[in-house]
Amino acid sequence: WCIIISKEMSKKALITVVIIGLMVIITGALLLSNRDEASAPIETEDLVTISRPPELGGWQLIEDTKFHYAFEIPPNWEAQVIGDDIEARFRTDTFRAVVSVNGFANPENIGLREWIESSRPSEVREITKEGIKGLRYVGQELVESYEDGDIQLKAVKESYLLGNIFQVQDQIVDIQCSVSGPNYKTMIPTCEKIIGGLRFIQ
Repeated sequence: WCIIISKEMSKKALITVVIIGLMVIITGALLLSNRDEASAPIETEDLVTISRPPELGGWQLIEDTKFHYAFEIPPNWEAQVIGDDIEARFRTDTFRAVVSVNGFANPENIGLREWIESSRPSEVREITKEGIKGLRYVGQELVESYEDGDIQLKAVKESYLLGNIFQVQDQIVDIQCSVSGPNYKTMIPTCEKIIGGLRFIQ
């Protein structure tokens, strides 16, 4: 585009033309940025990347290259990285859902069943994913209560906890999805999809 400015054009008009030109350039840059946003990483902390690949239909892809795993969460869940752990949350007026993935070094080779004892699962069974052995466990959320001078753990009645834990060489990867609230059952299929979608990467 060429803009010819006559000698009679006032200084005020010249400033107006320059401002309009800058607005056009900025608007174009924002449009290009928004177009690429779906495939670009939206959050990176150390060795964890959170992105929204177009092929996932809005779901977020979380990849941890320290503990070598990846999984996906729904579009409107909020994810954050806390040290070596990843946590994603979503809540409404009738339920609260939390997915947490914990990575641990395990040089003492502690057994998987010992790792999940604190969750007090009601159901445990052996599973295998990509040739890696692990455990699937089901239970309820636990909360602390103070009774008779002691802190005790009690199960939340309207809740559900699903977890998969694996040992990868000398590391432990433990992924959990817990939901609670009057409508917690409506989120169980989503938990199943998230937990079942965990995969191991190089």
